[in-house]
Amino acid sequence: TTEIYTLSLHDALPIYKHHAQELAVIAKHLREQGRDEAAAQIEKGVEDFEKGNMRLSIALSLVQ
Repeated sequence: TTEIYTLSLHDALPIYKHHAQELAVIAKHLREQGRDEAAAQIEKGVEDFEKGNMRLSIALSLVQ
């Protein structure tokens, strides 16, 4: 099962990066509109997701 999760994570990274870029553009537009708190929440969500992916990757490498 570890291989399945590793493959899934590997396949998901390009998709995630695309969405992260889209979210960065949205956050930029929100900041331009003076909606800094909304932009900050989007940026925090992306950061938290990145940290979660890193932790998952480390955990999977430990069980291989």
